[in-house]
Amino acid sequence: KRLQRENNQTFVYVSHDEEEVMAISDRVAVIIGGNIAQIGTPDDVYSRPNSLAVAEVIGTPPMNLFKGRFSSDGMFFEAENLNARIPILGETKRGGNATLGIRPEDIWLESDENSATFDLKISTVEPLGGYTILNALLGDQIVKIRAPGQVHIEGGSDQKVAFDQRRIHLFDDEGARL
Repeated sequence: KRLQRENNQTFVYVSHDEEEVMAISDRVAVIIGGNIAQIGTPDDVYSRPNSLAVAEVIGTPPMNLFKGRFSSDGMFFEAENLNARIPILGETKRGGNATLGIRPEDIWLESDENSATFDLKISTVEPLGGYTILNALLGDQIVKIRAPGQVHIEGGSDQKVAFDQRRIHLFDDEGARL
């Protein structure tokens, strides 16, 4: 259904279809457990989730999450499953526990020499036309990658990837966005 606005009328549209809601809405309310978790534009809710709870429910496939901690100088994020320290832009809690989130489309199959890279093992490949979902293992954690177009990578192969440093999300111990 297409909703048309006439005379500055406000419409409330309730749906579990995330893509539909994001496509037709000017503002979105994310409701989790009967409570409003975040209100904002579709871009705000997707690009800047205010909590770990919102980050977990918005996005298909969902955001990849890594529990870890900041280095003692606060300049890096370290996690058991990550085989490299991730440089952090901006202020953080020195040595504090946190969760790092990265969306599947913000993981690159190619990287330059300045990127922190990770070795992972591709488990399955899902070609979906305009994009391909790669399911992989980084340590013992499943990681989802959304690559543009048709990707010709075999299941069982090793792959080097990098995170888009500008698109990293950080959450504190209570799940609030840092």
